[in-house]
Amino acid sequence: MKKILIGLAAVLILIFGGLTVFVNTKSDFIIQKVSEVLEKNLNAKLEMEKLPKLSIFPSLTVSAGKSSLTSPEYTVTFDNADINVSLFKLFSGTVQINSVKVDSLSLKYVDTGNKTKTETVKNDTANPKQAKSIEEIFDLVPTEISITNSNVYYKDNAQEVQLRNINAQIEDFGINKNSSVDFNGSLAYKDKQQDIAFDLATKLSFLFMGQSIEYDIETFKFTPAKGFPFSQPVNITAESIMNLSPVMVEKLDGTVQSPFADLTLKSKGNKKEGEVIVSGDIFPLAIQENFLAGMRFNNLPKTMQLNAEIKNTAKTVVINKLTLNPNNGLISIKGSYDLTKQFLNADLYAENLAVQDYLPKETAKDQASAKSTPKARTQTAPKQTQKSGNFNFRLTADAKNISYEKLTLDTIHSVVTGRMNNKETVIDIKPLTVTKGGEPIHVAANLELAPKDLVSINLDAPSITARNWASAFMEKNPLDAQLTVKSTLNLKTADPLNTLNGSGQIDGKGIKIETKFLPFITDLLQLKLKLNDRYEFSTLKAPFTIKNGLLSTTNTYIDSSAILLNANGTSHLAKQSLNLTGNAELKKQRLVFPYKVTGTYGDPHVSLDLSKQLQILGKGLLNTGDSLGNDVIDGGRLLEKGLEKLFK
Repeated sequence: MKKILIGLAAVLILIFGGLTVFVNTKSDFIIQKVSEVLEKNLNAKLEMEKLPKLSIFPSLTVSAGKSSLTSPEYTVTFDNADINVSLFKLFSGTVQINSVKVDSLSLKYVDTGNKTKTETVKNDTANPKQAKSIEEIFDLVPTEISITNSNVYYKDNAQEVQLRNINAQIEDFGINKNSSVDFNGSLAYKDKQQDIAFDLATKLSFLFMGQSIEYDIETFKFTPAKGFPFSQPVNITAESIMNLSPVMVEKLDGTVQSPFADLTLKSKGNKKEGEVIVSGDIFPLAIQENFLAGMRFNNLPKTMQLNAEIKNTAKTVVINKLTLNPNNGLISIKGSYDLTKQFLNADLYAENLAVQDYLPKETAKDQASAKSTPKARTQTAPKQTQKSGNFNFRLTADAKNISYEKLTLDTIHSVVTGRMNNKETVIDIKPLTVTKGGEPIHVAANLELAPKDLVSINLDAPSITARNWASAFMEKNPLDAQLTVKSTLNLKTADPLNTLNGSGQIDGKGIKIETKFLPFITDLLQLKLKLNDRYEFSTLKAPFTIKNGLLSTTNTYIDSSAILLNANGTSHLAKQSLNLTGNAELKKQRLVFPYKVTGTYGDPHVSLDLSKQLQILGKGLLNTGDSLGNDVIDGGRLLEKGLEKLFK
């Protein structure tokens, strides 16, 4: 036995030594033959600045300098590379890769167009024996490959990749036959241009069964190191079966644990359809703290329960149920997506939601800015980005008990359709109906975001009680009326207030209004009239037109048996400026007070129109006995008192 072992050792040394000498002296011959094979089978040309270095013992190592592999479809280049393979494993039919190193690898794909593809087809037809099928190519791959504790390094000016402690076992690898792959290891990645880095550690196994893959993810840990909005690891464990023709997930059971969610996946399926059930919690506060660290929200829930049932076939994805429960509320989604037609049809439902909970929290700086008078601004419309593809959708939305601050809407209903492609982006809302206290407001809108960036709106409020709607915005409910509102508006979304155009009318009855306006007039003229701050009117008419943000009214008035108020003028919506004139007429006293309103929405200025007032008072000199309740005031005394106040 001892002599046999010594003899075998001598033979091996002789073989290795001979091979080493042969390789070192015939490298150019080998490269030439390799180039011929590549050019014949792959239509690719291999070029090297210098011959590679090969060594056999104690392991098979190939080191190459700057090289390129060029074909009509692609080019592969690298500065240097080497691969180390276990020699002893080769004798057992196994390729064990100990290490791989690549420096400055570059892959460029060239779109050769129809001409090149046609020529390739002709060549293959002329020489059918030269073209190899994919099965024949896989036959060239060793059936067993083993990688043990190997490291792979890649580095260039922009990126750096390190695969560490890679262990893999590939048995009976090929196509249309059963084979298996076991893999575990870790990866470190750095991108200098985007300034990101992460670590990935995984242990998984694949079982190839013809056109299907079954895989188990025992451990999958993704840990961002730099450039990501979060730094905590994401852990996944899963068992799955996937069919490749067509791509179908037949089974997916496992868990997903991350700073943002803790989910359990359960599934079932076959080669035609699959179904997955997702349950667990998502963490909105954690999402905000990691992705929107500089923004605070009013009342985001810490935990939100998620339940979903999703089915899929090769052509469609169907959401049978998807529910979220935020802050004792409910959000529900169901629908389907047609992959071939790229059409989404879904129903959305929500209830018991306070909208302000999910809005950014207003800071003291924001409040101060809101109180200041806004300046006129001119915005340049952003250029529309053309999108490829064709996406269509139809969304039906319903909700109840939706609140914003003090405003609570009983119900909301809307149907939204849209189409998006490389020529247009159009969204139709038909209709949006909001109801409060049984009183609806209907809004229909057409949003042509591309190419016109135009929004058209029709508003119809058949009969609403102003007090019910105004109570959410005004502390003392200064306005109460039954209103009917109709209007047609359009605007450019890039600068809505400056580009608003349209017309409409507001009609009202049974109006009760609180104002300091009439006491201002009576105090100014020292008329001892017993007037309250609250007045009742029988009629409101407010027609208006808007052109480029300038609202004009020619005859807005509110009327009652005792008082008639009218207004004419303009108000610029973007500048929030006021320029209105009108008359306040006390019918019983037969007194008319012209007034002006200037300033801004935040700081209005109300004053008498002096020129008109003098005209009216001058005409009153002939009247010396007008009755003012139980008092009688001479017209001259009225003029005297009025001028005294006006010029004081």
